[in-house]
Amino acid sequence: MIRFTWVHDPRWATWEVTFGPCSVSIQPRPAYCDRGNWVATADSTKPYDLDGADGFPRYYMDLERAKAELEDWMLKRYRSYL
Repeated sequence: MIRFTWVHDPRWATWEVTFGPCSVSIQPRPAYCDRGNWVATADSTKPYDLDGADGFPRYYMDLERAKAELEDWMLKRYRSYL
């Protein structure tokens, strides 16, 4: 089983994780935003570049749910790194 290690940066209140060629960052959104409390962005290196079908940025209401869904996405998208 793959164990992801999310790193918290208290300066910016962000959470980041890296898996293979991909890094994901989750940032809090202002309280008045109605699309979610958290926004996730991702970056990847060639030959695994991200495109519009990957659907970023992504918005989430719950931080733990966001982490779990993004971990599942990384496992599926980058399964060749297993």
